[in-house]
Amino acid sequence: MVGTRDDSTACHCTHLSSFAVLTANYKVQEEDPMLAVMTYLGLGFSLLHLLLVALTFLLCKAIQNIITSLYLQLSLCLILAHLLFLVGIDRTEPQVLCAIITGALHYLYLACFTWMLLEVLHLFLTARSPTVVKYCSVRRHIRKLMFPVGYGVPAVIVAISAASRPHLYGTSTHRWFHTDKGFIWTFLGPVSIIFPGFCR
Repeated sequence: MVGTRDDSTACHCTHLSSFAVLTANYKVQEEDPMLAVMTYLGLGFSLLHLLLVALTFLLCKAIQNIITSLYLQLSLCLILAHLLFLVGIDRTEPQVLCAIITGALHYLYLACFTWMLLEVLHLFLTARSPTVVKYCSVRRHIRKLMFPVGYGVPAVIVAISAASRPHLYGTSTHRWFHTDKGFIWTFLGPVSIIFPGFCR
């Protein structure tokens, strides 16, 4: 904590984990090398397990259903996002490549949150549908909408963001958004709208 007022508290952090970098609405100054090592080890460990989960959902026919399909898509998005994060979050040259990777990270992390929302929606609708007929109807609607919503909604958000302010993708220190001009809200805004759905 670096300061406090009646209505707010200001904190400073040098943590480089993916979530810390992705949600920071300030310029990250410098990182602690030990925390960077922990981040790389943690994301590497996470990648290994996500690959095992994805392979399980792909290869085990007996467990394949709508919920495992939702989990599979979430796992694939997380795998790609973590790989991109590990490979180049702090490599910022050339600028065009930096902007493309930032856009891809923007898309993949938004897709992760969208797939989680679809999972919550599926569970909610399943719990509210006690009869087999209602459950089949819910499953049919979710199956029709899951790919257009899961991959389409993030694509629209990123396309609008990239078309309106492409120069704000990528910073001098990280492949993420410039924090000035509120551009980070093209990520935090949708996440803030989706997140309350998890609590219901």
